Amino acid sequence: MSDADAAAFAGSLPSTVARYATGGTWLLAERQSGPVGAVAFFAPGSTRHPLFQGNVAHIQLLGVVPGQTRSGVAQSLMAECLSMATASGAAKLLLQTSELMPEARRLYERLGFTLCKELPRVWGAPTYLYAKREGPCTSAHLKRCASRGNP
Repeated sequence: MSDADAAAFAGSLPSTVARYATGGTWLLAERQSGPVGAVAFFAPGSTRHPLFQGNVAHIQLLGVVPGQTRSGVAQSLMAECLSMATASGAAKLLLQTSELMPEARRLYERLGFTLCKELPRVWGAPTYLYAKREGPCTSAHLKRCASRGNP
């Protein structure tokens, strides 16, 4: 990511977090030192985004503070999201990720998420839709997203 894109991304975080503050459930990981990670979980029907319609749950904004990566924080947050998706009756759990997050992509793949589709670039990087369920994303789901102007 270029320095300009990094600055723009950092500047957009407050409004992005505010946008996800309603409709979802924020999970916060803490240690004695304080917060070390967070993720927003959305149960089926809790968003109007065309990628996440139907009986699907999704997550947004999984993050771990510097110095706490590779310590199990993200894996613990993801395990809780998977439990919440199951409890909600969701047929699958979806997420978006990009080339800018190779460690996150490896974690998702270790947890059994599979690549569904390449999405438009974000901050100049290839972006992907991943799903946790049996089999690939259905063509009907992808057609519904494309018909609404989203891949």
